[in-house]
Amino acid sequence: MKIEIHSIDNKGDQNEECVWLVVKQDCKLQYYMLCDTTYTGDEKISNELRHTYWFPAKEVKKGDFIRLYTKDGKNISSTNDQNT
Repeated sequence: MKIEIHSIDNKGDQNEECVWLVVKQDCKLQYYMLCDTTYTGDEKISNELRHTYWFPAKEVKKGDFIRLYTKDGKNISSTNDQNT
């Protein structure tokens, strides 16, 4: 896999919940989708997908981190200068 989940952070506030992903190999994000699932009545993971997010067309490089907030909002992207 070229992108992996690094961590999930909610800081105790649902509006701040986000998923951190790390890029393992250069790739195009438009080939990836992130979603979650729920549990069945007997506490097993369901195969029902919900809260899906398909990433926009953007190239990312090995070592990049991606932060995806789980709340409603607008798609924005920014970069950090790693030399500062």
